[in-house]
Amino acid sequence: MSWRTDNEKYMAAMATNADYEKWDDGLYCRYLVKADAEPDARVPRKDSVVTCHYTGRLINGRVFDDSRKNSVPVAFRLRELIPGFQNTLREMHVGDKVEAVMSWKMGYGKLACGSDIPGYSTLIFEVELCSIYW
Repeated sequence: MSWRTDNEKYMAAMATNADYEKWDDGLYCRYLVKADAEPDARVPRKDSVVTCHYTGRLINGRVFDDSRKNSVPVAFRLRELIPGFQNTLREMHVGDKVEAVMSWKMGYGKLACGSDIPGYSTLIFEVELCSIYW
């Protein structure tokens, strides 16, 4: 089988995985930690800067990035991230920790990203939202 086919089959299986919720087309998430946020608590906007810890891996388990190796949360402007990461963070409150599984269409697409992420890769991120700056 091809890498693309393997990744598409993985995403098809996510549609029937009861442990995950569909947050968007090609994006499935599950809470690992749910913060005690008020129902109307703020969530990041498209122009927000957020800090988070995350680990990114492929469907074969290979880790391609891990912010915890530097011990300090990473700061990002939401609008500069891949669509799946943006859509995940926009649903999170500070203190939430989520596992997000996103199709290649919500990630880097059909092109490789450096030497670590082949084209057509499903991306699996464990994300902890640490802070939001407006």
